[in-house]
Amino acid sequence: MLAAPVDLGRGELTGPPSPLVEGVARDHVHGADFDVAPSGTLVYRKGAAGAKRDLVWLDPSGVKESVGLKPGGYITPRLSPDGKHVALTISSEGQAHLWTFDLTHRTMTRLTFGGEPKCCPVWTPDGKFLMFSSNGALAFVLSDGSGKQERLTPAERNSVPWSISRDGEWLAFHRNDLEAGTDVWVAPLERTPGTLRVGQAKAMVRRPGIQAAPSISPDGRWMAHGSDESGQVELYVVPFSRGEPVRNGRWQVSNKKIASPVWCRDCQAIFYRGAADRRIRVVRYTVKGDSFVPDTPLIWSGQQLADVGIVPSFDIAPDGKRVLAVVETTEPRSDEVHLRVVLNVADELRRRFAAR
Repeated sequence: MLAAPVDLGRGELTGPPSPLVEGVARDHVHGADFDVAPSGTLVYRKGAAGAKRDLVWLDPSGVKESVGLKPGGYITPRLSPDGKHVALTISSEGQAHLWTFDLTHRTMTRLTFGGEPKCCPVWTPDGKFLMFSSNGALAFVLSDGSGKQERLTPAERNSVPWSISRDGEWLAFHRNDLEAGTDVWVAPLERTPGTLRVGQAKAMVRRPGIQAAPSISPDGRWMAHGSDESGQVELYVVPFSRGEPVRNGRWQVSNKKIASPVWCRDCQAIFYRGAADRRIRVVRYTVKGDSFVPDTPLIWSGQQLADVGIVPSFDIAPDGKRVLAVVETTEPRSDEVHLRVVLNVADELRRRFAAR
């Protein structure tokens, strides 16, 4: 935990940060477990160095099968198109980087380096590239680990890639704009030997609230995304309009708070995670002309997934019969169950900054 002086009139920091305490408990949903009173009293909970989770195969009955990795700070698992590799983010000691894991030979390959946080990998359909978010910028890297990561957009765009159309021609992502809010955008992908380029991006879904997690259907006709305009995040499906704003057709698919929609590749179904109970649900659907007709959502598995916030915590195997999921480890955690209190923090900070 750090503190820095701020000018509230200008909304700007006026000096460098100063460290206060180390090892504050945290999670991906609520952030760090601390608060500070106007009087300068600080309260916090000390936690383990990092969250430990397991990466497992999961079937509808809840049976878990380890992939052979030790517990770690795993999030955003994404299976390669052939189902033989998984790309994932590993968070450790304040860093977050992308790795791939060979599910057959059980070998790990690190793909990204440097101090900027990396997250949310997305495979190109041929499996040669991974797109991801690098500190808010769209970036890519070769999936075999050769070559360097390359940025495609400025970091201030605050963009997170979510899916690529099956023909490899379109990228769907959400972007957080300070004035417009978070909306769904799409951009054409351009391939040249050994590299990717992103064409002119256009807003596809702009509505009140947050529009995020856009997932393009395997046939390229539809796009699922989350929206909180009703007061809680629900899953909606719209026609995939390939670079044009959606004007006709919108269907609500879920009836409870959701996160992380994933289309089944070869079956007419959308999987998603319940935000409250963190269990996987499935919605089967039919198409009648230009209409998308969803069935009632059903719980696919009673197994509770790990608490990772809004980012993906599972992906579907190519055959649609099981999922690769991040679950809480059975190893004991070292998080404290009591609170620590530090008095007169404000006075101490004033002394430090005055000395500077």
